[in-house]
Amino acid sequence: MELFRRPLSYEQREGVLILAYARWAMLAALLFTIPYHLRNDPQAALLVSGLMAVAAALNGFLHWHIRQARPLPIAAGIAVSVADAIAVTVAIAVILGFDNSAYVLYYPSLMSICALFPGRISLTYSAAIIVTYTLLSTTIYARFDSGSLADWHALGLRITTMALTVVVAYLLVRVERLRRIRAVAAEAERQQQILALEEHAREMEREADEERRRLTREIHDGISQGLYVLSLGLEDIAARADAQGQPRLNALVHLSKQTLFDARGLLLDLHEAKSGHTPLQELIARQADEFQAVTGIATTVSVSGEPIDLTPGTVAATYRILQESLANIYKHASATSARIDLHYEDGSIQLRLCDNGRGFDASEPSARGHGLRSMRERATAIGGQMTIDSSIGGGTMLTLTIARPEVMA
Repeated sequence: MELFRRPLSYEQREGVLILAYARWAMLAALLFTIPYHLRNDPQAALLVSGLMAVAAALNGFLHWHIRQARPLPIAAGIAVSVADAIAVTVAIAVILGFDNSAYVLYYPSLMSICALFPGRISLTYSAAIIVTYTLLSTTIYARFDSGSLADWHALGLRITTMALTVVVAYLLVRVERLRRIRAVAAEAERQQQILALEEHAREMEREADEERRRLTREIHDGISQGLYVLSLGLEDIAARADAQGQPRLNALVHLSKQTLFDARGLLLDLHEAKSGHTPLQELIARQADEFQAVTGIATTVSVSGEPIDLTPGTVAATYRILQESLANIYKHASATSARIDLHYEDGSIQLRLCDNGRGFDASEPSARGHGLRSMRERATAIGGQMTIDSSIGGGTMLTLTIARPEVMA
């Protein structure tokens, strides 16, 4: 019973809908042919007309539910098909003429059952209808001549068409079912491939993360510590050097600190920026702390507005621009202090970096070197615009504005 209460599947609904249209066409054809056979028998005509009306009402009920996408159990499709068979059988029994065409309404009934149950149920049902029609034809038809080869030929032709209808419907359903099975198998295989690719991507990400961690440890425990000790030693030697050697030692101290700052920046880059999990304001604060600790330049950070959840690409590019800007301050500005302002407003961000260094003439060709060009290219890649305001002796202010940054979905 659970099977009959199960709703029609999408494929079953489409098949039943096609058969509903076929049933309308056959009812319309019989509406013109049956009155011809019953023109001299009003009672039989009334009975057959009533049966056609019932068949039309049931078909209309079925058709309307399918067109309105209303839930419809399998039992409804079976009930209409069985009602078709009963109505046709009664109509054939009433129309006592072997040449009547009421038998054609068996076709949608046969095909409906095959569409719903393409197996032993449909074959048993179809065999019962064919046997019933054969018995009716050979027993109660007034104009069937058992000694006529033509009548047996006509009966055989009708039975054959019924059987072929069942076979064709059965094959169509089987072909559709095989198509669905293959489609499901192909989809399952595609999902397996996607899962395999995702797992491969996760494995590659794990390997890359492990490599980042390894590089971080090696830089922190080896290169960074060595550079720190080297810079301290050079500072001590430079403080006790004579006037002739001190400038050179000071330059070496400056270079060692710059290299240490670059190494520490690389550590932060590997550990935080590339992971895509650290907000921009936190990265900026950590970079400022590193810069101040290594170079001794007092650096302050100010954040205002409601933070935006930026994409890792936007965070990484903005962070790299800040890194290069701080490196330029230490290399060229001879500054004693720097200020970083990060402002969020109406979905946009503005990063401003100011120093009190010696500045430069921004109109000079030398001020448009490779470093600044690389920073501008990074800004353009994330939809931003970078400007630099500087004058000799008046410090430098770099401003990065991103009007519509990419945000996390």
